[in-house]
Amino acid sequence: MGHDSSVIERVFTAPAVHREMQATFAPAVGRYVQNQRDFNDALKKASDEASENTGMEHRYVPIDMADRDATGRTEE
Repeated sequence: MGHDSSVIERVFTAPAVHREMQATFAPAVGRYVQNQRDFNDALKKASDEASENTGMEHRYVPIDMADRDATGRTEE
């Protein structure tokens, strides 16, 4: 049976939901952060301090804890 070109297929995808980061303690930077921008600024500052202290470039970035590759977790 061939493909009937008169059939219309509708594909529905859920809209992306962007949730604003709430104020919380961020262990990665050792302090409370107010929002995502504050957290990113704190990571940049920590990167700069680590680079200065060690003489090697550091670049801390936020990661999704559900991302196995980013966290180095395995299936086990």
